[in-house]
Amino acid sequence: MKKIKVIKTIFSHIFFLMFIPGILHAQNEYTIRDAKVTVHVIDNNLLNQEMTIEIKQDEISDYIGSITYTAKSNKSGEYTFIIPKLKTLARFNLTLSSEGNLNRDLLLEPGDDIKITFLGNKLSKSGNVIRRILTYSGQGSGKLNADMEVSNTKPNNLANLPKVFNQNYLDTLFVRADSTWQNQKRILNKYKNEISPYAYKMIEIDNFGWAYYMSFSFLTKLYSDPVKRQAIRSYYPKVKDIGYRGNDTIAASSNRYLTFLMSRTELSAMINADPEKSSPKKRYKEIMKEANGILKEKLLTRYIVTLPIPISEVSGDDVLTVDEINEALIFVNNPKYKEIISNVLKTKGKGAIAYSFILPDTTGRMISLSDFNNKVVVLDYWFTGCGSCVTVAEVIDHEILPKFKNNSDVVFISVSVDKDQKTWKNSVKTGTYTNPKSINLYTGGLGWDHPFIKNYNFQGFPHVMLIDRKGRIFSSEMPNRDGAKMVELINDALKTGI
Repeated sequence: MKKIKVIKTIFSHIFFLMFIPGILHAQNEYTIRDAKVTVHVIDNNLLNQEMTIEIKQDEISDYIGSITYTAKSNKSGEYTFIIPKLKTLARFNLTLSSEGNLNRDLLLEPGDDIKITFLGNKLSKSGNVIRRILTYSGQGSGKLNADMEVSNTKPNNLANLPKVFNQNYLDTLFVRADSTWQNQKRILNKYKNEISPYAYKMIEIDNFGWAYYMSFSFLTKLYSDPVKRQAIRSYYPKVKDIGYRGNDTIAASSNRYLTFLMSRTELSAMINADPEKSSPKKRYKEIMKEANGILKEKLLTRYIVTLPIPISEVSGDDVLTVDEINEALIFVNNPKYKEIISNVLKTKGKGAIAYSFILPDTTGRMISLSDFNNKVVVLDYWFTGCGSCVTVAEVIDHEILPKFKNNSDVVFISVSVDKDQKTWKNSVKTGTYTNPKSINLYTGGLGWDHPFIKNYNFQGFPHVMLIDRKGRIFSSEMPNRDGAKMVELINDALKTGI
């Protein structure tokens, strides 16, 4: 009976989410107004630097759905940002040149006048930054203080789990997720009169998503163990429907909740797959099973945009086909999401016109894609400190370059997203990430923010692309550790457009 009570307890809380009274105003009921954020930096050594604020509304990925503003401090150490004509609740990140990110995904609403004081860093014994010390005041700061206190109640799903892996172990994993979230709700309730109903619910859903993400993501890791796999399969029907069933518009605006849904989808793909292994195509099919609506549209858009795999004409588990992308478009009614997915086909699909970059080489000479008309171009992207980039560089150097060393129709270009030019040049000299036979280019200090990089919405590196003789994408992501396959693709591209 105890185990039955455990699951009933979990689902009783989900039921609460489904039928909570309609206290929320719709997202578009905000009055369009400016918002103001002022950041006071106490440490004088950190002044005279640039600070940026990134505003994210209906964010799809790190580079889609965001706007960045830059400011310098006044004599009092204050950085002031005016966000014009804010339409709805947004999130913002602050970055100081020497310190990096000061925060992640704070909430901002039209009419806010938020004052933030950066007091310094809390350091570990070894001197590493544990967290930033920030205080919040002013109009709209209640939600930031609430979110800060709630977020400090960390999920303890994985601490001191039972030693025997059985149903009790799995029950404990999910009861703790629920316990963490209920605890966070009690803390959040103290701020109910200080923040808008929409912001209140957003913080609640954020933390619900994060608490349950911890449990589902842990199960996906355990699922690779054949001994544990059957127990997870038997248990999964009890928790597969856990989720928010209220206002999907709010849920679709929560990155933490979407991350939770993706982890649940990942586990579903593993359990329903034959063989029992997830793949991009299988995860896509699980998303397609979701009920039609804004949440499914956002999930599809986010998944397709951030998918670090090629879009192919040929079917296979490790690719999405053009037909499947077009199928997704049928279910997407939101004009913005439809345009974003369509743009994926235009920028990543085979035959799409490649971005016409102009970048400096190690001598400062500007190099453009048009310099290599009627040639096949292999573009290799990397950054200093990337271990996998070293591996790919070795594959290119030892397995690819020797095959084409006497073929002037194939050009190898190495693009670094390092922000510091000196770091980039030193890395080029070492030959660790590239080789003397490649043309080494630099994104001019913009790194990931360079339009060339943002155009393809890369989610990580290394990344290798193949451009055909006509300046069109032949492969948006080559299998960069499979030298034989890369050689085959390059040879196929050489045959095209002759």
